[in-house]
Amino acid sequence: PPPPPPPPPRGKYVLDFNGLDQYLIAPMIFNIQAVSMWMYVDSTQLNDDVFLLDGRYGSTDLDGYEVRNEEAYFTNSAIGLLWNKLAIDATKKPMAWSSLPLDSWFHLHLETSVPFSDNMNFMSRAVSGDDSHFWHCLKGKVAEIYLWRGKLDDFTLLQATGNGFDQLAPNFQLLAIYSMEEGFGDELTDVTYQNTEVPMYAIG
Repeated sequence: PPPPPPPPPRGKYVLDFNGLDQYLIAPMIFNIQAVSMWMYVDSTQLNDDVFLLDGRYGSTDLDGYEVRNEEAYFTNSAIGLLWNKLAIDATKKPMAWSSLPLDSWFHLHLETSVPFSDNMNFMSRAVSGDDSHFWHCLKGKVAEIYLWRGKLDDFTLLQATGNGFDQLAPNFQLLAIYSMEEGFGDELTDVTYQNTEVPMYAIG
């Protein structure tokens, strides 16, 4: 059986990814500067190279400065240049795959050096029109995804971690929350209702 959801245990559902052909595709969301997730990474993976996050090829023009979205990848072999802060359970850690706990629930928080706009993949590689991303899927579980328009101070990050399934994170910087509470289907709803035209899709 899957492990229980992370504390506080208020959620009914989590998404379980088989590491073969299951992943998430977010809608286009603008000015992302941080991503938070309650997640569980399996110590036994089906592939040598796996992706936790991956931005799509393209760029974001920020006041004349071009941000390459493909630098938003986070894998077990390399980490893109956009990410500059990693926290596990609200504690800052080295920017390395080895900082992620295995076989246990944890709260992951990543921040970028500058905002970017993208419809990124979660739990797989993102290559449009290329089925090879099936060979880079991450085996694990996800309970919540938060997308932020700014960086979080330590107190706010601790709030987001502690509230967990309560969905009571500070809303002044929130872009979206995907709580995985639908219970069926392949469409995930942003419970802040800021991204209602296109859902996040669960593939596989």
